[in-house]
Amino acid sequence: MKLNNRLKFYKEITHKKIKLYLSKINSKFVYTSLLIFITIITLLYVLIIIYAPKLQWYLAFPGVYVNTISHTNPEYKFIDLDFEDINIQYKWENINGLFLDKKSDITIYYLHGNGGDLTYFYHDIKYISDLWYNVLALDYPGYGKSTGFPYETDVLQYAEQLYNFAQEKYKITEKNTIVWWYSVGTWVATQFSVWKDIRSLLLFASYESFYDLSRLNFHFVLQKFLFLPNSFVTIDSIKKILAPKLIIHGTNDDIIDYSQWKNVFLAAWGEKYFIEVEWWDHFSFYNHEYVDTDIRNFLKYNTLDKIFIETTERELLEKEIEKKFWDSLDMTSDSSIQKYVDSKIPFTQKSYVPSDMRRLSREYISDTKWDAQMREQAAAAFEKLAQEFYWDFKEKIVVVSSYRSYSYQAGIKARWCPDNMCAKAWFSEHQSWLTADLWSASTNSYWKNSSRLMEYYNWLDENAHKFGFTNSYKNWITIDGYDIEPWHWRYLGTKIATRLHEENITYAEFYNKNKKQ
Repeated sequence: MKLNNRLKFYKEITHKKIKLYLSKINSKFVYTSLLIFITIITLLYVLIIIYAPKLQWYLAFPGVYVNTISHTNPEYKFIDLDFEDINIQYKWENINGLFLDKKSDITIYYLHGNGGDLTYFYHDIKYISDLWYNVLALDYPGYGKSTGFPYETDVLQYAEQLYNFAQEKYKITEKNTIVWWYSVGTWVATQFSVWKDIRSLLLFASYESFYDLSRLNFHFVLQKFLFLPNSFVTIDSIKKILAPKLIIHGTNDDIIDYSQWKNVFLAAWGEKYFIEVEWWDHFSFYNHEYVDTDIRNFLKYNTLDKIFIETTERELLEKEIEKKFWDSLDMTSDSSIQKYVDSKIPFTQKSYVPSDMRRLSREYISDTKWDAQMREQAAAAFEKLAQEFYWDFKEKIVVVSSYRSYSYQAGIKARWCPDNMCAKAWFSEHQSWLTADLWSASTNSYWKNSSRLMEYYNWLDENAHKFGFTNSYKNWITIDGYDIEPWHWRYLGTKIATRLHEENITYAEFYNKNKKQ
């Protein structure tokens, strides 16, 4: 009996040990599997974060860029054009382009498509050269001898840097610049042309945005699955261009669908024309005789409807376009560049944050807090202003404060900053992400007693409007709502800033004169 009980006891102990062992195995398996799963997901997430921005380019354009033969290669037919090869060093990268001097007053800035570097688009450049205009052409980051990768902001920066270089060296002016773009160059050219006083623009095979191209190529927006925002949004930037525009598209375009031009054309504001090239694909529009004739006429006269337009009619047309710009000002929407706020008028939303902000480049800017940010349009303009300032003073502009959130501004007010010096949270221009305080945000008397700061202020007062900036507070609290602040500069775009400069008024005075009842 005792033996049986003992055997039974051992059997139970053995079963318990086996169960415990198996449970440990199962637990280890579960934990190991879970760990492997988490590791894989983490790696995928890291890969998406690292490579997704590059995929944006590949996904929208399956025929992704290739580096073909350099246009400076003597074996290539490009050499038959008498051009100057341009190389600019920018942020440790090389920007490459070319300039053909035809001794013309007018320069065409050519921004190519996605098939390859400038050699791939030789026929386009040869065609423009044969029209006897000067030609400035850019290779995007990663194309030809331009180094880097064609991220959205870098592509635009390369276009700006090459143009600034050409303006200085070849004495190009905006009024005598025609921007000519093809395919992927559409967004680059429209964004480059925003608020510039250029002569005219030509778009060949234009598109709305990368999201739209993805829908056409894949029938859904693949970028959203990779957490990528929309980019290269032509349909937004073309709304802000006043210069005459000519849009050309082939009805059989199998790369950028023919339907794309319609929304771009409808979004375009001001003087605009369209040429529909029947049965033609994505390439060589000007091989058609009537297209060639229309292009030549448009380049010469900036119009197609009235080729020999009278000077008086041209002036009336320009006045009409100018009037439309001023009539369309939006000084109330939070997202508007012209949004007006003061000590009594706040933002609509306390939590307003724009979608297009970015950090300021520190190439010509000293950022004391290492977090200075502005909206893209304002940031690009401020960087150009800083570059101009650096050329004159051999010093960087110092930014001591830029954007401020509602909570950040509330913190400032909590430290007993008086209402005549500091805006209440929700009522501050800094929340627009269009504003920067420079050098020293102290007092007006402190600035007046500093010959160095007043020299900087006088330079800004004379030049900032050319880049779209204005000093918001220089007429005391009774007019502007705050005491004089020589350090406070706000972006409004060149048209409004120039008007304020010419009339010697602040934005508060302008708003009170022009606000809609």
